[in-house]
Amino acid sequence: MKKTMQLLAAGIALAASVGANAAVVDFDSGAVGGGFSWNNFGVLNTSTYQPSGYVNGTVSGNYVAYNSFANPASLSSFSSFVFNGAYFTGAWNNGLSITVNGFLGGVQTLSETFQVNTNAPLWKTFGWTVDQLTFSSAGGTSAGFSGGGAHFAMDNFTYNEAPIVTGK
Repeated sequence: MKKTMQLLAAGIALAASVGANAAVVDFDSGAVGGGFSWNNFGVLNTSTYQPSGYVNGTVSGNYVAYNSFANPASLSSFSSFVFNGAYFTGAWNNGLSITVNGFLGGVQTLSETFQVNTNAPLWKTFGWTVDQLTFSSAGGTSAGFSGGGAHFAMDNFTYNEAPIVTGK
């Protein structure tokens, strides 16, 4: 019940912060999507990974994205977009550090590192205008599941088209 209430509150906050035009890649088709080029991301059915942070990190449906082999992963677009945020969870490790870097026109403009655990998804708000994102994860300690490694789960990747700025 507590997890449901937390997710409901986060969903309401998300809707208020990103507006009606936000798009969500929920991975529930079993594939990455949204018109992005995804590199080193996989999508898995969490029902086959019980118990794990993959299961605990599922916000919608039964699928989440993850960084394959716990290696750095990225996504890019031909045009800029606003990365509003996503839910993140450690797949096997508590205290897992995730670093997200934002690029625009090939130049890194933003970076943030945060920690996640395996027991519940963390909604992380960004609000970055970018055309590429990189994700890397490291560290943490085993949560005692049968798997291991610095993998993270990501669900409900939320974005908007970047506003077009014109001169006078």
